[in-house]
Amino acid sequence: MTLERAGEAVELSHAQLGRIERGLQPYNQGLLEALAVLYKTTPASLIMRDPTKEDAIWSLWDQAGEGQRQEIEQYAEFVVRRHTGT
Repeated sequence: MTLERAGEAVELSHAQLGRIERGLQPYNQGLLEALAVLYKTTPASLIMRDPTKEDAIWSLWDQAGEGQRQEIEQYAEFVVRRHTGT
């Protein structure tokens, strides 16, 4: 989604939204919640991700259904254990 379209949806200019993404302008809880609804995610998810980096795994997680998320967790646990020896 473009900044222009997202800004229109939450009644901000694309420039303001861009500054918020880059941490140059503060945001409030209401905006965070509106963006979470728009992006079909949670407010926490928006805060914990760095928008300047591609987070392919989280993109996949957001697209996965509940059963698929359980499978992803099991596979990730297997990979981590395999590499740590635990």
